[in-house]
Amino acid sequence: MAEFEIRISNRAAADALLARLADGGRACVPTIRVGSDQPYAWGIHFGQKRSGGLARRAGGTFFLTDPLERRKPDLKRAIAAALSQGGAAVQTARLRVAYQIEADAKSIVPAVTGNLRRSIHTVTR
Repeated sequence: MAEFEIRISNRAAADALLARLADGGRACVPTIRVGSDQPYAWGIHFGQKRSGGLARRAGGTFFLTDPLERRKPDLKRAIAAALSQGGAAVQTARLRVAYQIEADAKSIVPAVTGNLRRSIHTVTR
């Protein structure tokens, strides 16, 4: 076992370097988003318009937040299982759970024409 010693002569510079390293690590992880680009999706989801007016008499459907909350334990388990296999496996596990959230959202969104249901997608950035 190797032993080593680190001496820090400039605490502010060391803190700045550690912050840069942490930001770089976060930047390497792609963002996965599940959502809709339809302008009325927000109103259907929350039951009211952004201005505060009523969008749905029946109230919000929460077609994205409810599936996300239900799948959070699955996400934690999937990431924990994939950590030992590397970063690509973690990304695959995250994406798999995102597709499950998308499927759950599509199953509960109210559909008159089906446009909102078809507009729900998973995007990786």
